[in-house]
Parts: sequence; C-alpha cells; structure tokens
Amino acid sequence: MKKSMIWMATLTLAVSTMAGAGAVDAKTASAAQAQSTISTTTTIVLNDWYVPSGQNLIGKVVVKDANNQPVVGAPVTVKLIDSWRVERNRRVGTTNSLGELSFTLSTPDFGYYDVIAVTSSFASYTGSTGYSSAEFAY
Repeated sequence: MKKSMIWMATLTLAVSTMAGAGAVDAKTASAAQAQSTISTTTTIVLNDWYVPSGQNLIGKVVVKDANNQPVVGAPVTVKLIDSWRVERNRRVGTTNSLGELSFTLSTPDFGYYDVIAVTSSFASYTGSTGYSSAEFAY
C-alpha cells in the first residue's frame, strides 16, 4: 500500500537594499502540481522579478506536511536565474526546526530575474504518491 503525502512549500521573497531595508514591491502567484514519482518534489518558479541596481532578494522557504506541521531537514535549493537563463546565484540547505530555510541572494546587476526553489521529501518517503503544491507570497 502506497503512502499518500501532501507537501506544502511557501516561498517568501522581498527586494532589499544591501543594508537590509524592507520590501519595495509585492505581488502574488501560485502553482500546484500532482506527482507520482520516486520522491515527492515541489518546484516553485517565480518569473520576471525586477531587482534594482545594488539590491538583494531576501526570503525564506517554508515546508509543511499534510497536517500543517513543519518538515525538519527537508532539502531545499533556491536558484537565481537571469533573463538569459543563466544561473547567477544559489542557496542550498535544509529546513530548520520550524521547517524554514532563509536566504539572501545577491544580484550581479539590475534587471529581471527568476527565482526557482526546489524542495524534496526525505528518503523515508521515497516511493510514496504525493500531491505537491506551492504558493508565492513576496
């Protein structure tokens, strides 16, 4: 009998100055996908996020299970891709006791960037059938 897992991943983003000032823009988007793969994976893609010169993208990824409980130790990769589809920066880590991974992505120049966050399940969940959903709020 296969286990059915639900993974919720939320990516929160803001543009900040090098000194760490607050967000200067905000919008929301959402995406959901059903999966039946060896491991449950959620990929979050944020398109055309404009970053002014000399500023960074800051944020966090939050991963929760079907019972809305934080998933500790979930592997997360966050990539910053420029408009030419070249990876400019990356943050790799695992979620903490709150199910969160915080990050700051410095940008080489002003312009439009895509942010891609990928979270995947523990090895113990390998082989399960799951539904992965993702929501942006930044």
